[in-house]
Amino acid sequence: MKYLLIEYEEEEYWIEVGIDGYALRQIIFDSDKTVHVSCLEDCLAEGPIDENEMDGTIKLITKHEFEENWNKATLKKRKLWGNQKMKYPIGKVVCFEVAYYYPHGWVLKVEDLIGIYSGECDLNYGQWVKGRVLGYDEINMWLRISDININ
Repeated sequence: MKYLLIEYEEEEYWIEVGIDGYALRQIIFDSDKTVHVSCLEDCLAEGPIDENEMDGTIKLITKHEFEENWNKATLKKRKLWGNQKMKYPIGKVVCFEVAYYYPHGWVLKVEDLIGIYSGECDLNYGQWVKGRVLGYDEINMWLRISDININ
């Protein structure tokens, strides 16, 4: 893993980059200091991260620095996350709308609940699906979903 801080036009982009060169998690502090987090909204860098093609000032940061900011940025959601895991135990069937695609798989949403599906089923943006809770992605606070059925 590699951790980057990119400062560009009064914005900060904190990015965790996997060994394949793709962003896995990202925090954006925009110009009015609003925080955007990739586990909650579609704001993950697309495509491989090539530092030579990026604008702004790029700094290598430590995993610890990234995690500190990640934990601060996701604190409010973490309180809800514990309740969501109790409400959606492993095996429970949940309906979601297909929201977007990340390197992790398809991101599925319904209200404030988010799931991730990385199976073989072909999905389309905006499509409604049912899936079974397979487990939990604790870092991103996502339900891991399997056994997708298209509605």
